[in-house]
Amino acid sequence: QCRVSPVGERAPDRPMTLEQYQKDIRFALADHKPEIVQATEWSDSRGSRILRVRIRGQVKKLPIEWRYYLVTNTGGRRVAFAFTVEGSLAQRLGDADRKMVETLVFGPPDADGPVATAVRDTTGRN
Repeated sequence: QCRVSPVGERAPDRPMTLEQYQKDIRFALADHKPEIVQATEWSDSRGSRILRVRIRGQVKKLPIEWRYYLVTNTGGRRVAFAFTVEGSLAQRLGDADRKMVETLVFGPPDADGPVATAVRDTTGRN
């Protein structure tokens, strides 16, 4: 499962730190005994900054892995990705989540909302 959400803009000179992002995720998942197993950051070829946090926990005794991403472009526009996968299937997912995140292309600032063009809803359900 993947959820893609626009996130409020943030001043480019005050980016979210990886440590703060981890803290926010731990708080959001507090009921699921979260254990952060990996936290990384990098910049893509377009200059967007990407934070990634992998967490393991439980939902109703079922092992779950969450993979959270926060992508911020050079102008401060942000999009969050949240991947949720059953723990036993995480290895099958491999790095498909990262590949998907790295296809993100932000549209022009005056486009129809802050969501990037590569993740628009194409189901017609809007």
